[in-house]
Amino acid sequence: MRWLTCTLALLASVRPAAAQRCDAAPAGATAFLPAMADSGRLFRGAFSPDGRELYFFKKTGALDSEDYRIFVSRSRGDAWSSPERVTLGDEASDLYPAVSPDGTILVFASYRRAPGDTLARPNASLWMSRREGEGWGPPQAISTLARHGFYHAQVTFTPDARLHFRRITPDWSGTVTLTSTLANGAFTAPVENDDVMRWTTWRTDAVVRGGDPTPDGTAVLLDVSLRNATARRPGPSDIWITNRTAAGWTEPVPLGLGVNDAEQFDTFPFVSPDGCRLIWTRGFSTWHQVSWPAVLRDVAARRPDR
Repeated sequence: MRWLTCTLALLASVRPAAAQRCDAAPAGATAFLPAMADSGRLFRGAFSPDGRELYFFKKTGALDSEDYRIFVSRSRGDAWSSPERVTLGDEASDLYPAVSPDGTILVFASYRRAPGDTLARPNASLWMSRREGEGWGPPQAISTLARHGFYHAQVTFTPDARLHFRRITPDWSGTVTLTSTLANGAFTAPVENDDVMRWTTWRTDAVVRGGDPTPDGTAVLLDVSLRNATARRPGPSDIWITNRTAAGWTEPVPLGLGVNDAEQFDTFPFVSPDGCRLIWTRGFSTWHQVSWPAVLRDVAARRPDR
């Protein structure tokens, strides 16, 4: 019965109208915007709510540096414009852009010094800018969300105006996924995201660094690295999924359809605003894409707990 409930829930989420609308999305993993590939320098992307802007961050300094900048590419009919640097006031290292569901606020992490931070070297804190035409206004530190000295990363919005992010301890020994709600232009105090954190001690042979709730809240895409008994470190990260059902959360399974490559890091997944495509970063060098409805159908067909 648990398998039946899971299958029905997954297939119901891929309604015929949506499936027809998504026919152009590739059924297997293919390159997405290959012209923007950049070896070892390409990181998380995020669409504006209307899908016409694609924000992302790149490493602009040496490969072993923490020097990043945020860029935007705009849809011009059937093509995307060349990426442009998003100007945010100074030459600070900025990363992990996310646009609010109403399109008016850009949240990002930054190494710029936040008010009250007296540490010798600031870590990546959380900042926001408000929309001004096609650009963004002066950045403001989000004091309700960030903690001085901690590294803040993996910033994402879901359509219900919830902001999800990870906070990592200064010594990198611990990571927590947190969620806040944007209301009337301000963010509520963050709380631990139990839908993600429940999996951090799930398996002794797996390292779960965090996860991203899907736009409709029915699933979480987990960042999973498996331990090899003969290796000193976990292997490259893959994207796994767990689904919310009436019976609870399903056992996580890796995504199929070519999403995961055993030799590469597959990370930073995000779903396009129309719900048709899953896009992610491979090897910090290229973006790939696959039909999101096809992914859900494939997961339902492969469930080990059926």
